[in-house]
Amino acid sequence: ESERVGKSLALGIVTLDSFMSMSSMGFGPQGYYNFKMGDYWSTHNNAKDLFPHPSWQTLQMRNEHCSGKMMKVAYEKVKTIDIPTKEVYKTNNDGSRKAVKVAGRKGISLLMCYAFKNGEKQSIILFNRSFNEQRTAELRFPSKPSRNVTLHKLTHSDPRATNRKVYQVKPVTEKRNDFKDGYRIEVPPSSLIILTTPQ
Repeated sequence: ESERVGKSLALGIVTLDSFMSMSSMGFGPQGYYNFKMGDYWSTHNNAKDLFPHPSWQTLQMRNEHCSGKMMKVAYEKVKTIDIPTKEVYKTNNDGSRKAVKVAGRKGISLLMCYAFKNGEKQSIILFNRSFNEQRTAELRFPSKPSRNVTLHKLTHSDPRATNRKVYQVKPVTEKRNDFKDGYRIEVPPSSLIILTTPQ
């Protein structure tokens, strides 16, 4: 069960969430996976198919499409949730279980945004933490952006979808020429969209 859930698109978004949170605090290189096939912390399903797992895909898309300096992002209005403190059971390597408390947090944003600038190129990462609600982002900029934009999407109708046996969670690229200040875009549940402007 942990393999099935851990290889899902939803957990791919969680992986990117953790990576971006650490990056925004100034952490440098972060190692999450071994480049290998199979179970546990692997990047691909098997040596024959080489279907990438969504967690690998989200990190790959961030590294491929975002470069330069991370810019400050200010949220004007965003839906948040509160997560209560909860007791969970941690399983040790020997199979024994121990109860631990995970501290709750208040005001957790459901839609996350990060932005990068490298010369004239801008990259905006949007991902939806919600498992079952689509979110709408409206983007505002300090200066007029290029009308040309490329959307790199990783999404699926079922956030539980994996690439363990079938390559069904695939990145899709779409070019548009309607980008502007106040641009609105829908981000499906447990999904990633990266917008890039030309250099």
